[in-house]
Amino acid sequence: MTYKRSLTGSGDHRVKRAGGLSLYDILEQQLALFPDLFRSYEKAAEAAIDKVRAGGSPRPQSE
Repeated sequence: MTYKRSLTGSGDHRVKRAGGLSLYDILEQQLALFPDLFRSYEKAAEAAIDKVRAGGSPRPQSE
């Protein structure tokens, strides 16, 4: 199994590969279990991207 394939996932979670689940498969399962948690991460990521695009820093500045 190549590195790239391990990131894209098998597309079929019933298939048990020798290497186990890919990162994509694990994240997909976690998203199904905890959708609200992932939505809050998504909103925070979008806010950070918008702030960077506006010329700011995504992290609070320590003074």
